[in-house]
Amino acid sequence: MTRYALRLGTSHDNLVVAERVEHFFTGRYSMDDMGLLLDEPHAVMTFHLAGLSGPATPAQVTGDIEVLILDSRSAVMGRYPFWNASAIPASGGSWAVTATSGVLPQVSAERWWHRWAAGPITRKGQWESDPVGQREGWVEVISLRADEGLRPPVVAGATPYILDGHAVRDVASFFCAAGEAFAGPGGYAGECWTAWEEFLAALPGPKPVDLLWTDYAVAARSLPVAVDPADPETTRLDLIIASLNRHGVTVIPA
Repeated sequence: MTRYALRLGTSHDNLVVAERVEHFFTGRYSMDDMGLLLDEPHAVMTFHLAGLSGPATPAQVTGDIEVLILDSRSAVMGRYPFWNASAIPASGGSWAVTATSGVLPQVSAERWWHRWAAGPITRKGQWESDPVGQREGWVEVISLRADEGLRPPVVAGATPYILDGHAVRDVASFFCAAGEAFAGPGGYAGECWTAWEEFLAALPGPKPVDLLWTDYAVAARSLPVAVDPADPETTRLDLIIASLNRHGVTVIPA
């Protein structure tokens, strides 16, 4: 069962634990246009924390806060930062928290937090159950888990790595499949192009290595859009292949 905690300020001891969070997972951003996503103004959101326990009061919610996602053992799985926070009492003993966020938590992330709270995911392709347009939630969860040191390790020197491409129909799907290609179920390979480059630069083991990309034609049909309107000849798939080649990974389409 997923639980939540509100960390106030910079103190790791100043926590309020909540059994439920409401109106929190509301974001519907797309990774298909990273530039547009980064250019979006910061969002102000109001969410509710219910089933509270802890010594703090709503009046103490000011400035920077974090919403921590806890697993069934109350260990932190991930955290969402906010700033300009305030809170007021709400119905049933809950708090209504208003704060600013860079990106609203993805609506589809909630169910994946619940799934991870129940235990490890051991089978590839679970993210495929989300439709295109909602797979950003899986990437968000995997990315925040990686920030907590919860990413599965990349298998050093495994060649060829195998990327199952049958469901790679948008950028988020690619990040899902790439993470699993290099590190298995729940694997992380980045959540934006900068993080993808950093991931490839840190690949362990000798280079070059091969990446067998099955059902490559699916991505060829789905990722032909230019990354930058100023460079209409370079598509998202071109960018992916170029970055792999640059870091000693040879793509074998299949």
